[in-house]
Amino acid sequence: MAETSWDDVTVLRKRPQREKRVTGAQANQALRMGTVSTQRRSAVATNTAHHVNTDHQRIARLDRENDVRAPKTV
Repeated sequence: MAETSWDDVTVLRKRPQREKRVTGAQANQALRMGTVSTQRRSAVATNTAHHVNTDHQRIARLDRENDVRAPKTV
């Protein structure tokens, strides 16, 4: 440690290489040549588990009723 001074610089690792951006013309050319494949994504909601077996008509009918009655016994 005695050999280092304040002016010495120690590089521990290299910076990661940035990916090169592709222009629209280069992307179109790659598509025409067949070197790139495309995949279409769909924006369909897949998390619909909370809507399963919900009886909306029954809930709406209960909301419209104004009379108060005792709950049914089991």
